[in-house]
Amino acid sequence: MQRAPLRPPRDRRCHATPRVETVIWDYPAIYWYSLLEIPDKSLFPGTGPNGNGVPIAMRSQDQWLDIVKTDGCYTCHQLGDRATRTLPPNLGTFA
Repeated sequence: MQRAPLRPPRDRRCHATPRVETVIWDYPAIYWYSLLEIPDKSLFPGTGPNGNGVPIAMRSQDQWLDIVKTDGCYTCHQLGDRATRTLPPNLGTFA
C-alpha cells in the first residue's frame, strides 16, 4: 500500500487557542481531580509549610491516600459540574 504524500493544510490561518478560563468548564471536576499528583513516599512524615510542604499531621503516604481517596471531603461532597460550582445571580452576593 502506497501512502499519499503529506500536504500542508489549505487553511493556513492561525486559530486562537481557547482561554483556560473557558476550557476548564468543558471538563468534569473528576477529570481535574484525576490529575492530582500523589506525593512521593520520601516526603513522609510531613514537615509542614516551612519544610517539605506536606502537613505535619500526615505521617505516611498511605494516610495521605486514605484522606484523599476514602475519608476526605470527596466521599460526602460532590465535586460538581458547572451547575453545582456556580451560584445563580438571583441568590445574591456572598463575601
